[in-house]
Amino acid sequence: MIGVFRPRPSDPHVARRRAVLQGGLPLPEATGAPITPDALAGRPSAPPGRDGLLRADLAEPLSTERFLAFGDGLGKPLPESDPFVLPWVEHGVVLNLVDEYAHPEDPARQPFSAAALTLHSERSDRAVAAQPRYVVLMCCAADPAERLAQTVLVPMASVHDALTPDERRVLAATRCRSDHDVPPILRYVQGRPVFAFRDLGDAPFRWVCPDGAASPAEVDGALRALLAAMYQPRNATGIRWRRGTLAVIDNTFSFHGRSAAGAARRPRRRHLKRLRIRHP
Repeated sequence: MIGVFRPRPSDPHVARRRAVLQGGLPLPEATGAPITPDALAGRPSAPPGRDGLLRADLAEPLSTERFLAFGDGLGKPLPESDPFVLPWVEHGVVLNLVDEYAHPEDPARQPFSAAALTLHSERSDRAVAAQPRYVVLMCCAADPAERLAQTVLVPMASVHDALTPDERRVLAATRCRSDHDVPPILRYVQGRPVFAFRDLGDAPFRWVCPDGAASPAEVDGALRALLAAMYQPRNATGIRWRRGTLAVIDNTFSFHGRSAAGAARRPRRRHLKRLRIRHP
């Protein structure tokens, strides 16, 4: 069975999303476990992502070579293959995220802007083997006066806890419709709930579900409940970027997105480097 979920302006998540991503107030700071000197040297002393987030506030950003070495210590960096982003890619795997566009309508340009990015798990429309375990971000430049434009984190466990058993059952049977062998929207890894889902904003979400596993109305209701749970403001924290901030986000622990920059933002651009890491 295939279907299409179409969000409505009256859905509860719409107002909640606005509050979280465009509310005009900074979110509580996401601290995470500290990154050790051994890890910075490419020799992690403990499995990263145990709490969903590792971070450090360095005096200076790592060089691109040291950033790559740090990523290699976590696993295998995934290549950046999207033709649109290639002008901002170094060494095939390091993506430079800079504010090139104001408020673009094209989703491909939104990561290179000061606009909000909706919550998602990385590469949710790909097979598990093609999804990163870790998203590594390092700030090379940021306006110290900017309190907004935070990377937003929402724990998947808190989203799972807000769903009913029936909603979890339906989401565990439903997948994003894709040309790839994608996992279900909800699965369990070593007893933890892991979601593969991207909020597409106002755009429709195309899904597939085995016949008899759920009705179209049940899938529709479970997706609305999922989005409402993702944008519970009390569960959201944010990383405020400063030059030298380095963070590792576990893609199986948290949804992530970005709040919009303030209206009075200075023209100075923010610059983050990103690695996406596969882990055995």
